Order: sequence, then C-alpha cells, then structure tokens
Amino acid sequence: MNHISPKLLLLSTLLLSGCSVITYELRDELPESKQIATCDIAFTLSLQSEANTNTFGDVEHADEERNSLKQDYIASTLNTLDELGCAATLAPNTAESNFSIVVSRDLQLSALPQEFLTGLSLGIIPSWGTKHGQYKYTFTRNSGESYSYNIDQDNYNHLVLFPVFWVSYFTANE
Repeated sequence: MNHISPKLLLLSTLLLSGCSVITYELRDELPESKQIATCDIAFTLSLQSEANTNTFGDVEHADEERNSLKQDYIASTLNTLDELGCAATLAPNTAESNFSIVVSRDLQLSALPQEFLTGLSLGIIPSWGTKHGQYKYTFTRNSGESYSYNIDQDNYNHLVLFPVFWVSYFTANE
C-alpha cells in the first residue's frame, strides 16, 4: 500500500480550505446626477492607512508601499475626473484645493470566525460573512459639504468554489 506524503496532505488541505471568493459592496450611494456641470477641480488626497491587521497582528506598511498606494489613488482620481469632463489637478496643500479626498483603509483580520469552520472541515461546510467598512472614502468640497462612501468586503467559502477562487485571488484590487 502506498502512503500519502505528509507534504501532499498539507498542500491538499491548504488548497481545499482556501476556496474563497471575495466581492466588494458599495454602501451609502448618492443618487446619480442627470447633468454633470463643467468643473475645475484642484484636489488633495490623504491616505489613512498606517497598518493592516492579519492573523498574526498589525503589519506596518513600508513607506514605499504607502506612497505607491497613494499614487495609485491619485492616478485613479485624475482618470475618473477626466472621464467626467473635469479639469483636475493635484493641489500642493489644502489651502490651494477646492476638493479633498480622504481614503481610510481599515483592513481587518484575514479570516472571519466562521471561515475557520470551513477551513477545519476542508471546505465541506460553507461559510460567508461581511467585513464592514474595509474602506471609507470621504469627499469634501470647499463649501464644507461632505459625503462618505463605505466599502464592505463579502467573503464566500466552500469547496464548490475551488474552480473559481483563483479569479478572486488574481483580480483583487483596490
């Protein structure tokens, strides 16, 4: 009789218990505006994300990683405002801006409690859950008018998701 290698068993267990699909859901949406006025926006962007939490505790972001994330947000903002027909520039400070954006990243533990049940059952017992407020985007105009959007992370875990969980793994992007 052939014996199953402990390494193969461990690898199989990790693969089967990692069958998760993650989606993001926007809360607090404003009704869509029918007409977009011409706009000239000078904005500032603040990224509030010093660390994220995983199973082993808080992990500090390196300066390069934080700067890279901020540059990605700035590029996305410029692209979005350009698509809306706005002339947008990044202001050097808040005194010279007429619009400010604050991005708060509150990344929680890597697994919800019910996900451990799925992992311990090798994916046979399904679980799902929501991590509320993973991201919060606050937009403030120079008039003082402010609005916030919250992004929740929904997690689905089950052995049936094994063929498609790679899509979620490779396309997860802020």
